[in-house]
Amino acid sequence: MKTMTEISFLVLMTFICAYTDMRRRKVYNVILIFFLVGMVVIQAVLEHHVDFSAWGLVLPFALHFLPFRLRLISAGDVKLFMVLGAVCGLSFVIDIMVMTYCIAGLLALCILLRRKILMSRMKRLFVYFKTLALVGAFVPYEVEEAPSLALPLALAVHLAVLIQLIIR
Repeated sequence: MKTMTEISFLVLMTFICAYTDMRRRKVYNVILIFFLVGMVVIQAVLEHHVDFSAWGLVLPFALHFLPFRLRLISAGDVKLFMVLGAVCGLSFVIDIMVMTYCIAGLLALCILLRRKILMSRMKRLFVYFKTLALVGAFVPYEVEEAPSLALPLALAVHLAVLIQLIIR
């Protein structure tokens, strides 16, 4: 990220994704496509070249394939990481992914403590891993509780992007 226009565009996109993820539980493809095309156009016009990282696009997909198949992360969140990697580069998206999961873990811990269900969730997670070991195959992680417990990961991505932009 070099120009203020690119930074503003990135912050706006992650904010919109966080908002829609919190409100409608979705990260819309149209937002991601608009951002990807918009960033390419901005870079072409302002810098007269396009910084597109193929590895930044592929690595988030490869790292999130198994968690997606196990229903631990949504397709919209995977695509959000892919778009960030494509336009911001491999090192930036790796930093964002690490920071996102740290922030998401803290947010999840706060939610579980606030609702006083941390121990029941830990027991459920232990049973899940025990089942994986006994069955010898991956099974999706199912949650019977209300979807309000699901964490909008795009919020953690947005916070991670803001923190990364401040410390870089």
